[in-house]
Amino acid sequence: MRRWVAVLLLLGVTVVWGATFPVVKTALASASVGVFLSLRFFLAFLVLLVASYRRARPRWDKPALLCGLLLFAGYALQTAGLTQTLPSRSAFITSLSVILVPLLQWLVAGKVPSLRVWLAAALALFGLGLLLRPEAAPVSLGDGLTFLCALAFAGHVLALEAAVRRQHPSAVNTVQIGVVALLSPAVALATPFSLKWTAELVVALAITGVLASALAFAAMARVLLVLKAGETGVILAFEPAAAAVVSVLLGYEPVTTSMLFGGLLVVSGVALVAGSER
Repeated sequence: MRRWVAVLLLLGVTVVWGATFPVVKTALASASVGVFLSLRFFLAFLVLLVASYRRARPRWDKPALLCGLLLFAGYALQTAGLTQTLPSRSAFITSLSVILVPLLQWLVAGKVPSLRVWLAAALALFGLGLLLRPEAAPVSLGDGLTFLCALAFAGHVLALEAAVRRQHPSAVNTVQIGVVALLSPAVALATPFSLKWTAELVVALAITGVLASALAFAAMARVLLVLKAGETGVILAFEPAAAAVVSVLLGYEPVTTSMLFGGLLVVSGVALVAGSER
């Protein structure tokens, strides 16, 4: 896969994730967060099992299992944090993974990211601050849980980069989604339970389970064979920008100066890492 193809593919993933926010919001009127996560990843796991049966049979080795544990931890901690903090603060704190990826890459793996990656991450983070406009409020337990969520998501990018070099990306993806599917019922049991089967819920599960989970994470795993973890982390910062565009198009919120300037900074950061590596 060429570098520009990898960049476009990962940008496509962020657009899919950003565009699913309204779909998920509608679905949560029919199912609680924990139940929705369980159903979403169970469906994704079934799809991947069928798809990988004759192609790349997964090995449940430690690197792939670690990817699944970190991915699950990210979703679980984000869910727990949302119950005790404001949505805008949760979104911004989660986006700290943009800067945490190169930081962990340096501290844990001993790989010093290039100045270009650091600058791109800083641009993206500042842009996200303007885009998401986190509300001022005292630091809460929810903020701490959400920061751990950002750490987990950042660690997941690094773990996935290492895992796809040990076995086929499709196999790694099947294992990590399987781990999330097996552990997600714990979130459903630990949070208020509600489930009402509706057409909106079925459509949301089909979109998020197949497109935004099975296929999106498969693409992300494949991309990490070409792009470095730090670069991937910056490009993933485009997700909130994509979500903001969808939100404006659907009339959920108006266009503001800070939104435009923030989006421009995020795009600048993405463009900085998208160029050919020197």
